[in-house]
Formats: sequence, C-alpha cells, structure tokens
Amino acid sequence: AWAIYGAMADLVNTVDILRKPKASRTPKEIDALPSHLKDTNYQITQKTVPVNMSLGGSYGTEFAFAVLTYAVKHNILPVIAMGNEGRYTAAYPAAFPGVLAVGATTAQDKQKDFSNNGAWISISAPGDGVMSCNVHGDDSYQSMSGTSMATPFITGTIGYLLSFDNAHNLTPYQIKKLLEKTADKIDGMAPAVDSFDERYGYGRVNVYKAAKAVTDGGSEIPAPNDFYSEAEIR
Repeated sequence: AWAIYGAMADLVNTVDILRKPKASRTPKEIDALPSHLKDTNYQITQKTVPVNMSLGGSYGTEFAFAVLTYAVKHNILPVIAMGNEGRYTAAYPAAFPGVLAVGATTAQDKQKDFSNNGAWISISAPGDGVMSCNVHGDDSYQSMSGTSMATPFITGTIGYLLSFDNAHNLTPYQIKKLLEKTADKIDGMAPAVDSFDERYGYGRVNVYKAAKAVTDGGSEIPAPNDFYSEAEIR
C-alpha cells in the first residue's frame, strides 16, 4: 500500500509538470519526469485526470488520506472500488471523502451480492462476468467479477468523456456529478434525478446519456461548487 500511494503522489507531481508547455518547465522539473517524457512535447490539456484504484481494505491510513486529498486538490480524480465483502462496511480508500466510489451490478441491473453498501457510494457499473485480460499469454482472456471490474468501467467512461472538447475544462467534481445525474435508476430506486440508494449510489452509469450531456452542454453538467464543494477546508 505504501508503494501504491507513494506512486500516486509521484503521479500528481508528474501531472503538474506535464500541464505546463515544455518551454515553461524548469530543468529541475524536466529532471523529475520519467525518462521517456523528459524530451517530449507532450502536454496534459484537460483539467481532470482520472486514476483507477481497484484495491481496498478495512482501515484507512493517514498517509493514504493525505495522498488522495493531495491528488483531488490537484484535479486528479481517484475512481475507487467499493469492496467485495457484501455488506454495509467502510472499505478504504473508497470511503475517504472526495473520491468517486463504485459498486457492482449484474446484467439484470441488480446489485451483485458481493458489492458493498454505504453512504459514500457514488455510482454503480457492470461488475459481474466481465471479460478481461488474463496473464497466460498475449491472447489470454478470462471472465472476472468484482467491484474491481466495475471501477475501470467508470474510469474508462471518464476517459471517453474527456475525448470531447467540451469536457476538457470540467473539474473532477463536475464530472462526478455529471455521471451521477445521468445514471439510470434501477431496481426500485426513486426516479428523481438526485435520488440516492446506499446499494447503487445515484444509479447505474449510462455512458450514452453522460456523453450526450457533454456534447450538448446539457443541464446535467453542474457549475463548479454547485453540489460538491471545491473550496479548501481549513
């Protein structure tokens, strides 16, 4: 865990450097970049950078909280698996504030029995019987289930949304709320846009509706600080 969160802190610093044009980077900043990026003109132009985190445990450390807070402050959005204990339990880092926590659903739009519940869940995505790469060769695949399958579904969705110019200036919390407001209400959830369920969060992600809201500039995209605060807490 220390290595993972240490890598996250390094990523934040790398992203901060890559947000600058190459000509504006100091020699010290260039030296801090990974070797394959030192001489590149590559620049990160979108405001939000999503990071998938399919991991978790029953307790959260101060170090993990500090790193994730540092990431969110620098417009990096951690997308984190809720955990697979099948009960209402706080699994970390999903239960930390500021992140986007993801639960798992089945092909029948029901909660998968192992997916954790909690007031901190944001959204759900397919996480049952998902075909994924295997480790036994270049053409090896396997069917896998878990909130660790649902989470990259959301991270990939955010990456897709960021392919549209209209999404380049959206903050992490604007993207988070956009996904929540365009999610489908399933399994008896109240139909109101902002209705919440501790099994599903704001519903099961709807990629088409989220993308359409981005391309059309729809009302589903909130103003900064409209729902989630982006102010620094002192």
